[in-house]
Amino acid sequence: MYAPVRTANARAALRELPLQDHSAYTFIDVGSGKGWMLFVAAEYPFRKVLKVEYSTELQAVAEANLRSYRHRSQRCKDVASIHANAAEFDFPEENLVLYMFNPFGPEVMSRMLANLERSLERSPRHVIVVMLWPENAELVEEMAEMKVFQKTRRHHIYQTQTA
Repeated sequence: MYAPVRTANARAALRELPLQDHSAYTFIDVGSGKGWMLFVAAEYPFRKVLKVEYSTELQAVAEANLRSYRHRSQRCKDVASIHANAAEFDFPEENLVLYMFNPFGPEVMSRMLANLERSLERSPRHVIVVMLWPENAELVEEMAEMKVFQKTRRHHIYQTQTA
């Protein structure tokens, strides 16, 4: 089921990120739907902002939104859309902020997180996981590399200890 992010909730979570230099991180919205979160993330000076979406229909809408997006508050100019299965996505081997707003159920989430764990084994780095209105948060908490940074009613933030 698709539900768009409320901008105020997304901004509140992004303000709490445990990082000093946004430009040292790539932001990835996993299961991003129509891509609204990309525009919110692009207000910060991330190195790159990406979205990963499996649905062909939502991907087409997101790409159209990206083509028409222009905003004076945009600080990240490298914004892209990737059509892929999150469970099989090859995570970039760089510092990451992974954002999720309940994009899929526990089966796909488990596969995606196992893939992330393999990526971290190959290339240890600082990875932050932000979950808005978190469902299946226990799956992130079970990861050996992830530690709780902050939990609120609206969002949970986890991070690896490699910084």
